[in-house]
Amino acid sequence: MPLGDVDGDAIRDGTTNPIVFPMVMEFPEGLAKPTSQSRYNQLTIDDSDDGVPQSGEIQFSRPVLSPNSEFYQTSLAIALYSSLAVFGEAHGYLKTPRSKNWAAFDDINKCNSDNCPAPEYCHHCLNTNTGVCGKSPSNNYEYGEYKDRAGRPMVWESQATYIEGQYIDTVTYLDTHHNGHHEFRACVVHNEATDCLKQEDFGKIEEGADPHLLEYIADYNIGGDGATVPDPNYWWRGMYSGGQAGATKEFKHKFKLPDGIYGEKVLLQWKYITANSCSPPGYEGYFATHSYPASWWTQGVSSCTPPYPQDGSRSTTDPEQFFNCAEVTILPSGNSEPTTAEPTMSMSPTSSPVVGGPQCLAKFADCTNSPNGCCEDLGCRQVDAAGYSKCLDTCTNGPPSPPTNSPPTNPPTNGNNPPATNPPTNTPPAPTPPTPGSGCCSRDLGTCTHLGDAFCNANKENCEGPCGKHWLENGDISDTCSPLWTTCSTDSDCCLWSHCSAGECDHDGTWKPPAGSPQPTSPPVLPSPTPPPTPNPTSPPASSGGYCNWNGCNGAVEGGPWCNENSDRCTNGCSGTWCSGGGGPPPTPRPTPRPVTVPSPTPPTAGGFEDGLVMTHYWDCSGQSCDATTLQPWNKDKYRSPKGYQPQDPANFGGAVYGEKMWLTAAIMNIDMGPSDSCCGELDSGEGGCGKCVLVQNPDSINPDWTALVMKKNTCGSCVSGPHIDVNVPGFDVLQYSLANTCGAEGTGLTKDESTALGEWYKTYQNTKQAQLLCDRLPLQYQEGCQLFTEWGWTTGNPKNAKYRVVECPQAYKDFIASQFDENGITPVGMP
Repeated sequence: MPLGDVDGDAIRDGTTNPIVFPMVMEFPEGLAKPTSQSRYNQLTIDDSDDGVPQSGEIQFSRPVLSPNSEFYQTSLAIALYSSLAVFGEAHGYLKTPRSKNWAAFDDINKCNSDNCPAPEYCHHCLNTNTGVCGKSPSNNYEYGEYKDRAGRPMVWESQATYIEGQYIDTVTYLDTHHNGHHEFRACVVHNEATDCLKQEDFGKIEEGADPHLLEYIADYNIGGDGATVPDPNYWWRGMYSGGQAGATKEFKHKFKLPDGIYGEKVLLQWKYITANSCSPPGYEGYFATHSYPASWWTQGVSSCTPPYPQDGSRSTTDPEQFFNCAEVTILPSGNSEPTTAEPTMSMSPTSSPVVGGPQCLAKFADCTNSPNGCCEDLGCRQVDAAGYSKCLDTCTNGPPSPPTNSPPTNPPTNGNNPPATNPPTNTPPAPTPPTPGSGCCSRDLGTCTHLGDAFCNANKENCEGPCGKHWLENGDISDTCSPLWTTCSTDSDCCLWSHCSAGECDHDGTWKPPAGSPQPTSPPVLPSPTPPPTPNPTSPPASSGGYCNWNGCNGAVEGGPWCNENSDRCTNGCSGTWCSGGGGPPPTPRPTPRPVTVPSPTPPTAGGFEDGLVMTHYWDCSGQSCDATTLQPWNKDKYRSPKGYQPQDPANFGGAVYGEKMWLTAAIMNIDMGPSDSCCGELDSGEGGCGKCVLVQNPDSINPDWTALVMKKNTCGSCVSGPHIDVNVPGFDVLQYSLANTCGAEGTGLTKDESTALGEWYKTYQNTKQAQLLCDRLPLQYQEGCQLFTEWGWTTGNPKNAKYRVVECPQAYKDFIASQFDENGITPVGMP
């Protein structure tokens, strides 16, 4: 008996009677497959939306055995009639961030407890809907209906953490492409029983003015079938390329999260609007404007007429739709004013402590004007030379967090962005300027910059203490001098102790006068624009009865005079630990370097390593702090990372010295490496270690026996309390945690998108080796280093028990790194 293509859109047979027959099914990728032919139970197959098999329809059911059994017992009964015509549907799902339905499929063999989601075998089939999140033949993903394997309601599980207004990467998969576009909406969940259950909770269904909508930014599918660009008239639509006959099935698009929507629980709704049966509004104009192939949209069909039915029903004017939801967390940006037009955006302190009131500031929130406002276990830390601060872990073992001593960067810009979502409607009242002669707090040494912050602007103690800025005794003095970061010709043009550098007033990285000198009454003339280091006191004030520290009470005093005044200032103002006693004598000088010995070419034994090393990865294009003192005079536009700082193959330099597989540069913290090597720069803090090397092993990798040689070129003084190495790998930055990404600026070699191409590889791949194909998205000059690093096969983005030992750097590597950067910045050989 001849049968049509069971896998395709048509099944035909010449009989009029239903036929029941066993068949071997094609199991979806990722599921355990039978090792021999299994027997199958009789089922029917349904192609309608009513759940009742009709003439020529097929209905799939779940397998009889548990999802973890080796054999699936499934059977098939096909009712075939001679009158049967073609039937077929589109199929698609949201993969990143993981939608509920994709997680239910993805976790079938990964999750083995009762609280795992009930298994899903048709994760791409959610074209019917009873609320907002879609329904498959076996599972409903609305709250109350979304169940675990024990039949209980699933608990919230955020699949990603973002920052309000962030640019995010999404991955969707079209198993059957029927043209069209996709779109995202966000809704804050305070109460899962009442919030974000209806489409109205996500704003107006089809109107672009809706502040719940995410903005479509870019299409990464530049190869193969090609990429689409945003439609300025429908800026929320992510247009799909390739058409129904295209080879591309997985699509990576960039969207921008809306301003004013954030919370511990935010539901992202994804909709795929097909366009093979009717054409949505604006398609004709969009495809007339762009020279895309005619197959990318279906011409000659009727026009779709929104609003479309939210239950997924279809007609000649209502397209097939797919509905998915992903649970995520969105942190406030630090400058947020939630949109007041939608009550769902205002936060409840009981259900969403991230932004509740009296609120504390979450991790990575801007705390520049609220240094005591960070949540528990976080400290307000300065992150750039302009004085901006963020709430950071006092001991970071989390996701990649690049060094923070780079110059300030501007937020990402896109000159071709479609119109942005409506800004927040609440505008805070303008701060009241100080009365003439009254003091004020200043970030730029000339103007009153903290008028909106009552705490910092209350008095000199607050301003110069926990706020870390300078108190102007007589208020604004900018009519007599140039504040920081404004233009100048000579040092005398600049306010107070700042100096003129490259035509701009600059300072030494603090808001305090040079050590040992009183505050000047007129701008001093400094002998050199080179930023002098700010010394730390070797002992606390005699009256303190104790001292402030961040790395344990070891007698090595780290806090400054203000922090060391008393325990309250130390713990509440400086986020430190108050230690009893007066502290020890000045810190013991670092030991002189051990004699240089010729290393053995055999790999070191495991006994020579120390445990407990945390590793992360980044590439923010910004300069390395060991190079900051090399650059003369200082010029932030020349403070860049050379291309040679990417991973290098020792074979290109005469071979490995210790059996290591690669040479890396990195930010290295809390490993005593001795004084800096003259080859490769120095830290202005005198910390040392620049140009020195460690040998590392990573047990959390597919090659745990591999070693890599890592040279220190950067640091992050207050970021962590234990041994930590943040390796430089192009493409491996994560903007969510990156505090100094300058990629996209002249001389950096990478765009911001390219710098993050593999940053969150761990959300999609099991190890870096699997993500290696993403290295192809980088410029050719960075691909080799990217590929070399991925061969290591990290299985987590932040290994926490790597091993290390200090070793002598190979001379060939020191010579190579020294050739990349000099007093003029990146050398011709290191220029991207």
